[in-house]
Amino acid sequence: MPIPRRIVLQKRLIEFCKAASREELPFNVLQILGFGSFFRGKELPKDVDLVLRVDRRAERFALFCELLKKVRFTSHYEKAFPSPCQALLHVSTSEVPASKWPVGQRQRLTSLYSQWLEAYTWNMLHPQTDADHYALIGPDHFARRLIRRRFPKLNIVEILDEGAEPHIPLHIFHGFEVTVWTKESPDAAAALGTLLADDAVRQNVIKEVIHFSLQRRSLMGQIDLCREEIAVLQDQAVPPPAGDGTDDAEWHAGVPRLTHAAAASKQSYSASVAFRTSGIIDPDTFRTINDTDTRTLIAEADGVRTAIKVLQEDLEQWSELKEQLCCARYGPNVGAVPLDELAAALMLNHGPSLLRPRKLSFLNQQGFPTAIDINDTLLRARRGY
Repeated sequence: MPIPRRIVLQKRLIEFCKAASREELPFNVLQILGFGSFFRGKELPKDVDLVLRVDRRAERFALFCELLKKVRFTSHYEKAFPSPCQALLHVSTSEVPASKWPVGQRQRLTSLYSQWLEAYTWNMLHPQTDADHYALIGPDHFARRLIRRRFPKLNIVEILDEGAEPHIPLHIFHGFEVTVWTKESPDAAAALGTLLADDAVRQNVIKEVIHFSLQRRSLMGQIDLCREEIAVLQDQAVPPPAGDGTDDAEWHAGVPRLTHAAAASKQSYSASVAFRTSGIIDPDTFRTINDTDTRTLIAEADGVRTAIKVLQEDLEQWSELKEQLCCARYGPNVGAVPLDELAAALMLNHGPSLLRPRKLSFLNQQGFPTAIDINDTLLRARRGY
């Protein structure tokens, strides 16, 4: 009989916490926080969402970087060794004086370094972009790769310095975080026993249902405002926002139909942020939601989260259309090409070509012309005829 997925993930998470205790990662882990479906009791969670707080100033990584630099920039190693890992083993065992190693640590660190590098090819150590180059001199890149390989389905959403505020990407929404492990309290098995108890899971579910509902309302408010802004931008008798459009408060205040939409959007957004910050549930809301059984709440949380993802994708489309309409309104030859045609051409011409079908579908739904020659439209707009 197969082991339930939750038990597999729980055991894997405990092993990961033990690896953090044994300092097997390229940085020193200070705290492991969890959130998401695993901690709100979903029977078949896809993965375990985690946030790490770390100290990146680990001596073991500094020595690793020194050895890796020698491996990367000694040209004959690539011909002599099939993989960077084998070259690193050679360097660490044959060419590094004992004075470079912490006392008694050569064998242990050599084993660790091999794990960090074993999945890398020579091509991967010759990056083509600045971003890839800088990734190779920082611990996060190696840590993420190691965790994916050794602890699959543990999803490291963010890696934060001690005391840093989370900057979780906009498409990640959650209403709670739990502490799974710290250096001071390293018994992850005991912590999970408490965190995954029925009462704790139910509290997490209630918080997340409320937060997701507020987040959905916030996104809907932002979309409503964006739609109103687009309708105003299509009316060439109304001036567009001044400047680069990053702060539209003055524009909203001067256009009556935008004033109400902006106020409603701000109110729903503030409510979402307030709950995300405090986690406080007002008594009336708690009494209402507490009458619902946990299984139903879990299903509700999943449903609202799916709706949030769809709304986020919609907001991206509306926001880009607004941006391109602003560009069209500020073009040097406004009126030479129909405004909607120019905005559609600008939007379809912007960004990766693989997103174009989705943009075409969106523009069609909103009644913008899409049966256009993009290059011809942009050329006519530049020429003014």
